[in-house]
Amino acid sequence: MDFEKISSRSNEKVKLFRHLSQSASFRRETGLFALEGARLCSDVAKTGIEIKTAFFTKEALEKYPDYISAVAEKAEQAFEIPHELAGTLSDTREAQGVLQLAGDLARLDRLLDGLRERFDRHGAAIRRPGADEAVEQLVHCLLLGVERSELP
Repeated sequence: MDFEKISSRSNEKVKLFRHLSQSASFRRETGLFALEGARLCSDVAKTGIEIKTAFFTKEALEKYPDYISAVAEKAEQAFEIPHELAGTLSDTREAQGVLQLAGDLARLDRLLDGLRERFDRHGAAIRRPGADEAVEQLVHCLLLGVERSELP
């Protein structure tokens, strides 16, 4: 896959991602939100939430081809960015190099409300060893709109 390259921190799309990452009021105002991570971006793309812009590093293109193809297929526009630039946009210590701007913040809020409700309902199960996996499964259930019992 070949994508147009962006290398500047001053690029408008990069600045938009950074602003959305840092400002809840701007997210509410625009209805857009920023995401990072190969699996999360891929799962959100599968929900039907509109993907406005996707950013991938060369390393991510090699490491996560299946996740990236799912995102790129749904994105209105996609760009390759250097690993160093991805690091400046990431909230994690080691960026995976897969980032996206998505629309429909209201739908995401509904999904998160559902997650909170499920967490309350399954709280006892989540406060045990293996809890991270349980929380991850609940998030993916909400994002994909499936019941937990349907997961492999």
